[in-house]
Amino acid sequence: MAGVGIPARVNAKADSHEFSGVAYMSGLLVKEGEKWVVKASDDGHAKRAADRTVSINDETILIGFQSHNFYGGLIVAFRGDRG
Repeated sequence: MAGVGIPARVNAKADSHEFSGVAYMSGLLVKEGEKWVVKASDDGHAKRAADRTVSINDETILIGFQSHNFYGGLIVAFRGDRG
């Protein structure tokens, strides 16, 4: 209601936000030299094994988040249609 947003100055009005999904990406991004450890043809357990090799301080998590009232800042800079 106070127009607060992160990053600053992006909030158009008080509105709702929703998480669309969360994905643990760490294992998919592991490389040995120039080659990816997990391949598209691998079974699911290959990603889980690669997940276990990633230090907790180096993990990558993907979050889908919708904030339809956010309109400026990074959203404008990267030409996103909404926050």
